[in-house]
Amino acid sequence: MTTFYLEAHPYIALCDLLKISGWCESGAAAKLAIDEGRVTVNGAVETPLAQAL
Repeated sequence: MTTFYLEAHPYIALCDLLKISGWCESGAAAKLAIDEGRVTVNGAVETPLAQAL
């Protein structure tokens, strides 16, 4: 598990988080991972691309 701190930002889009954290090589790869149901948040599969965290 990795902890990510938003610092001064109130939220971050899930696909952006995957990209900047290095879990996905690109935004397209992040969107594909989300669409395929390979991403979980707090143990639940996330599918909406615009999910704000």
